Amino acid sequence: MSPSPNPGYTVDSAIRMTGPSANPAPVQILANGNFNTDLSSWRTTQPDSQEGNSFVWSNGVAAISMPGASGGGAPFGFDDQAQLTQTISGAVAGQAWFTSILFSFANVGDGGLSASTSSEQLFSADYGFPSAHIGPVNASGIFKNTPSTYSVLIYCYNYDQGYDVTPTIDNIGLSVFNPSTGTNPIRPVATQVVANPGFDGGTFNPWTTSQTSGRADFPINNGHAQVQFTRIDSRYTTPAYIEQLHGRAAEASQHVTLTGDVYINIPNGGAHCIATMGTNGEQMWIVQNIVSSQTYHVNLNYTTTQAGQYMELSTTCTGTQVCSTQLDSVMLTLNSF
Repeated sequence: MSPSPNPGYTVDSAIRMTGPSANPAPVQILANGNFNTDLSSWRTTQPDSQEGNSFVWSNGVAAISMPGASGGGAPFGFDDQAQLTQTISGAVAGQAWFTSILFSFANVGDGGLSASTSSEQLFSADYGFPSAHIGPVNASGIFKNTPSTYSVLIYCYNYDQGYDVTPTIDNIGLSVFNPSTGTNPIRPVATQVVANPGFDGGTFNPWTTSQTSGRADFPINNGHAQVQFTRIDSRYTTPAYIEQLHGRAAEASQHVTLTGDVYINIPNGGAHCIATMGTNGEQMWIVQNIVSSQTYHVNLNYTTTQAGQYMELSTTCTGTQVCSTQLDSVMLTLNSF
């Protein structure tokens, strides 16, 4: 570095002052999110018109008793809802946030939860029948407006009339990150959510198979999951599905990467086939009007537009020549880019 033109001193080195190279420490702004002894600091409300929902403290969790969800024999059409709300301070518009809720919900009906502030929704996660969920639900982002309250809404729409439902929540956290030069305070962890992506050991487990035509078999062939159509028709489609519930839901507006190998075998050009991959929320990859044997190595980045709870692979064919579709190495990675 050149000497300073100031005759009073000379500069021969300099230090650049920036923020730390690591992420700044999060600041927790909720009180009693662990419900260690009671529900203090939280206000409980029942947003819907149904009666009977109530919060109780039980063994260190907040339990929401919903007797006979959706009316307990009454006509369906109303969600049972219950809400926890806490007044907060220490967060401002433009600040990065991270929230986490440990949520448990049995598989007797549709259910889910959402988190919001006084001015915006932070996330919404739906768990459709017949799924169940036991585990954390996480989300992060930037506050659009300065919040004054934080609320968690739990709802249930029970398809089994008269069953009592008791979702539980615990370990609720809302952290904010103070801005620091040179750092990115929100770095979601990339997570691959598909179990047994390679159909190892000659088994589909925990994948499940289904069809609407009764015209397909589902063997494991050379380590690939196969949909083998035993007969097809030129007039009717033969939809067949391979599905898996996620251990973790894909959220709306989430960056994901979908990978997998798809092999379509059509002897003598005697069929027209379609193959798709995605979640129950949306179709991420599709090939249509396939009339000859093809191989596809799928590797795509995708931003979801709605939440999805399970992985769905589907294929259908029409024509005169029996054919098959094989799948392998199917993976869905959340927060991948």
